[in-house]
Amino acid sequence: MTRHSKYQVEKVVFWTALILFCVFAVLHLIRTAYLKELLGNPTSPILIYIIKYKIAIPTLILTLSACRLHPKKLALAFFFCAVGDYMGAASSFIGQMAGFTVAHVLFICAFYSVFKESKYQRGTTESFFSKSPKVVLAVLSLVILFALVKYVPNAGPLPIKIGVLVYVFVISAMALTSFVASSETKNYLVCMGGSIFVLSDFILAMHRFLYPDVRMKLVILIPYYLAILLIWIGTVNWKRKALC
Repeated sequence: MTRHSKYQVEKVVFWTALILFCVFAVLHLIRTAYLKELLGNPTSPILIYIIKYKIAIPTLILTLSACRLHPKKLALAFFFCAVGDYMGAASSFIGQMAGFTVAHVLFICAFYSVFKESKYQRGTTESFFSKSPKVVLAVLSLVILFALVKYVPNAGPLPIKIGVLVYVFVISAMALTSFVASSETKNYLVCMGGSIFVLSDFILAMHRFLYPDVRMKLVILIPYYLAILLIWIGTVNWKRKALC
C-alpha cells in the first residue's frame, strides 16, 4: 500500500469514527435527558443490554479507530475509558475508577513520551516541571486540595477513599502532562481535552459525594464526551510522526 493510499484509508477511518461517535453520543445524551420517554421499557434482552451500556459505545468507536490511527498507548487508553464507562453503567464505582485510572496512566505515558522525544531532538537538559505552566500547576493544586477537603472525606468506606485519592492525583498528572505535550506539538486540543476531562470528573465527584441530583448526568456527560473527543482528534497524527 502506497503512502497516499494509506493516508486515504486513514482519512476514511477518521471521518467515519468521528461521525459515528457524534451520532451515538448524541443518541445517548437524548436518551439520558428523556429517560423512559424514548423507547419506553424494552423487553428484548439485547436491547436492554445495549441501552444499559450505551455510554460505552462512543468510546469503543474511538478505540477501534485508534487501533489504526493512534499509537498503541493511546489506543489502550481509549479502551480503558470504555472499560470505565462499562463498569460505571454496571454500577461498579471501584471498577469505573480503576478503568479510568489505567486510562489516565496510559495518557500520561503517551504525553510524557512526547516531551522526552522533543527534549531529545532539541538536545536540551530541561526538566519536565520547567515546561509545566505555573498557572496550571496552581489550578491543579487547588483542585487536589478541594478534593482532599470535600470529596475524599465523603467517599464512603476506606478502600473507596483511597481510590478517590489516587484517582485525583492521577487525573491531575494527566492534565499537567497534556499541557506539556500540547506545548511541544503546538496542538492545544490535547490540553483542552485534558482540562475538560478534569472538569467532567470534578462534576461527577460533586454529583456522587455532595449533590446526588439525577439532572447532573447531562452536565457530566457533555464535557466528558467533548474531552475524550478533543484528545482523540488532537493525537490523531502522533502515530505517523512517531511521537510516542
